[in-house]
Amino acid sequence: MTFGSRTGRDISREPESARLAIVQVGFTRGRSPGRRTAPVAYGIQLVNDSYEFDALGVSVRWRFLDVDSHALARGSISLGAVPASTTFYVGGLTRVDSKADILHLSATARFRESRKRRFVLPVAADLHLDHDRLDRLRLTGQLINGTPSALSGGATIYAVIFDGKGHIIGGGAETVSSAAPAGLPPGQAAAFAIERLSPTPARRALFAGVSIDP
Repeated sequence: MTFGSRTGRDISREPESARLAIVQVGFTRGRSPGRRTAPVAYGIQLVNDSYEFDALGVSVRWRFLDVDSHALARGSISLGAVPASTTFYVGGLTRVDSKADILHLSATARFRESRKRRFVLPVAADLHLDHDRLDRLRLTGQLINGTPSALSGGATIYAVIFDGKGHIIGGGAETVSSAAPAGLPPGQAAAFAIERLSPTPARRALFAGVSIDP
């Protein structure tokens, strides 16, 4: 497997506005003998370090680059909001050419508008990582909707996995419908599980960061 991790800051700043920064990215590339593509699990940690302003209409773009800075895979993820003073975790899976070498993962975050803080996100609690006999990683926890609005079944639960040194080694995602098919009313909780995390290495996984995009 190939591992990669990077820390740094890519900041979108305006006077008296939300401030988004990419804090860290990381990935694990799996093996895929005899196939044209290989699986990659990745994670992105971003933060809105403004105390007073929410970032609305957030777009996170990512690219896997080879040694010649050619894109091996790319994508974008749209988030409704990253509230003020909030860390948001984005995890996912993709595939790259099995013969290509990944040099690094790059990511940027932008927002459409900034408003005075008022946005509240659902949260995840009681997180637990385990693995089966085949070393496939599994994340479980409790999804809590502490917002005044019902949480749609189409909302996304994102997970980013960290190793013992605090480096990102992978991630994944699942929809709320996997835990609550009809959605989750305000003030309610439901158990959830994210099992599509491979090739994130189970034996290196120590803790997870989870965010919900309603």
